[in-house]
Amino acid sequence: MIARLAAAAAVLAALVTTAVFPDISVSAAGAASGCVKDTKIGFCVVPTAYKVEFGRDSIGGYQWHAYSFVDLGTTTITVADGTTRSVNHYRFSRLVVDQNALIQQTRSDYQMRIGAPGPIELGGANNAGTSMWTDVWASGLEFRWGLCLFTWSWVPDDLSLNISGCWLRLDAYAITAYNPQPQPGQRDNPVYLPGATLSLLGGT
Repeated sequence: MIARLAAAAAVLAALVTTAVFPDISVSAAGAASGCVKDTKIGFCVVPTAYKVEFGRDSIGGYQWHAYSFVDLGTTTITVADGTTRSVNHYRFSRLVVDQNALIQQTRSDYQMRIGAPGPIELGGANNAGTSMWTDVWASGLEFRWGLCLFTWSWVPDDLSLNISGCWLRLDAYAITAYNPQPQPGQRDNPVYLPGATLSLLGGT
């Protein structure tokens, strides 16, 4: 039970640190003894991917939107135990989830879930109106957009301006939200999770 609480607390601490104190290094929030950092991402990456969901199949209409959504290609990342994973690197600009955001990790003895009813920002914009970027290293992408009729597992080249999505799912190893052109002394707050809840399920 202590291990499960520690794991959940670490995830929540990383999210809250990014949201409330965006100038603090994420690597400091997630550092652990013996942890191997990925040099491209800049911090320790979880060995087991998190399930990330924007929106639900059962709810019609658009449930997330962004200025742009691009696939930057396949890359190899190093996770905290020193092994590697082949994943896709995705980038959103000004990402907002309007309804039902869920991040969860399932292991053999427990499940950890962070949920928020929305709307939430995982990028969004800062007080000056500048669009934030959200980078995701993940696999297993599935999403619907446009007429909400077809499921896509790849990002078309023309998904580059004012995207409205119906729902989205992926298995994420790392997510970062940041200002691509920060100004000296400027504080950005790209993560906003009002009404979020953390729960631990299963185990003893």
